[in-house]
Amino acid sequence: QRSSVLQFSTSGTLSAVLMEVGAQVRAGDLLAVIESDSQELAVAVAEAELKTAQAELALVQSGPLAADIAGAEAGLAAAKAGLRQATAMRDQLSGGVAEAESAGGR
Repeated sequence: QRSSVLQFSTSGTLSAVLMEVGAQVRAGDLLAVIESDSQELAVAVAEAELKTAQAELALVQSGPLAADIAGAEAGLAAAKAGLRQATAMRDQLSGGVAEAESAGGR
């Protein structure tokens, strides 16, 4: 009789021993089973990430939605209005300073 040290390719909890002590085994025989909960969870997470990536790709490939374009145009219009207002305020204050300097020089 010979004995061998067993090594598994993954870590986990041993859930079943399929051979009795002293049983003859051949190369390739299934000797034990390790719980695969963590591997199953990893597969489920990877599948969900794949579906998310596929959905994001489809969204990008379909182009912008009309609502997105309208929102961007409204934002642009608001920014332009804000710039006009700030420019007018600056010009008004600059003009007031120029008038004050002109009046002070008299």
